[in-house]
Amino acid sequence: MPEWQAYKSRPKLLDVTVSTIAANQTDFPCPVSGAATTGSNVAQLTDAGITSVMPQGQVGDGLLVVVDPVIQDASTFPDCEIWFANGTESQRGYQTFDVGYQPLMLPAMDRAAFNPEVAQALLLLGMSTRDALRLNAADIAAGGPGLPNLPTLITGYKVTSQLQLHVASKAGWSSPIQPLRVRVYGDFLTATDLEELGTLPYTGDISWEIPPTLPFQATHVWPGLGTINGWKGGPGGTGQTGVKVNRRILYAYNAANATGLFVMSEQNGVRGSVGNVSSADTTNGKNTYHDMGSVFRESDNALFIDRFGFNLYNSGDAAYVSWQIDGQTVPQETTNGKRVSYAINDLAYGAASTTGGSGSQVVTLPNVDNLARVLMHKNNVAPAFQPTSGTGTINAGNASAAMAGTLVEVA
Repeated sequence: MPEWQAYKSRPKLLDVTVSTIAANQTDFPCPVSGAATTGSNVAQLTDAGITSVMPQGQVGDGLLVVVDPVIQDASTFPDCEIWFANGTESQRGYQTFDVGYQPLMLPAMDRAAFNPEVAQALLLLGMSTRDALRLNAADIAAGGPGLPNLPTLITGYKVTSQLQLHVASKAGWSSPIQPLRVRVYGDFLTATDLEELGTLPYTGDISWEIPPTLPFQATHVWPGLGTINGWKGGPGGTGQTGVKVNRRILYAYNAANATGLFVMSEQNGVRGSVGNVSSADTTNGKNTYHDMGSVFRESDNALFIDRFGFNLYNSGDAAYVSWQIDGQTVPQETTNGKRVSYAINDLAYGAASTTGGSGSQVVTLPNVDNLARVLMHKNNVAPAFQPTSGTGTINAGNASAAMAGTLVEVA
């Protein structure tokens, strides 16, 4: 896959191996250099020459996260969640990733299952800022309008100090046959590189229109473009002011048994219920990071979804999957949405099989069009599912959803 090969040849901003995690671990901050042991938790740089501290006089552009999931043994696959801190700022409120073996959201594409009916695409944090600004300038110089929605394309981590991995797991692991390994590919830019970017036009206009949702328009301003200190003011950066643009990626499991329409949210505005969602550890109470509902009717914010997946983990289960938009079911493929089952599911993501071993194939998070394209703006939206009549009940933890998009927050 040419795209994967191109990103794999980029520099690594982070490469960490986590060999041991204690059970019931809710937040293990991994080392940014050397190795770290905290209690029973052990992690180290995979390559001692690759630290996640920015070299003096350089900044980073984090574009792609790739994970080798932990495999305890041939039939044991511990749950695992990861997120990052950019400098001192946790990004968990914007991105949190399910990277257990079966529901793996961030696979290396070397393991991608071949299926001509499924477009296997990398789940990017963003495209290269350097490349995008050059393409934008070339298009404008040729008489074009520039790249549409440029700020939404370049939402990779704008790193000025360090990027730190955080790990959580209910089951934990010790002496696994394959430890957890996390890599972040991207770009390093020097002050000279940034000076070049500062001479290029930055088109900050954002315009989305997906009927019947009201159109959305905003303008992102990047006053510090071209300087090291101003780098973090770009999309995906922690120093943005005014309109903020960030990649939004999250997942959730049903934390309670589902017998009827089950909304993957705890918010009243989308007909959710307290206790509906969680990580793979359905007892951890970290529901804030896994609430998939957006109550935007009275907000000027917008969330454009481009990837969506849904998994069933019990072989006998089947369900209808939908978006609930202001109380309406979308798509109306059937009265209750799109039908999927454990065996036949074009919304599935993660391991193509769970028979064990590190060579099994994976499926990346599908394009949202497999369900229905949606813009969360001036509406209340959440993904939901409903067990089929033949299934009756889908027990807690036996279904999960994951989605990725671009969030624009209007001050």
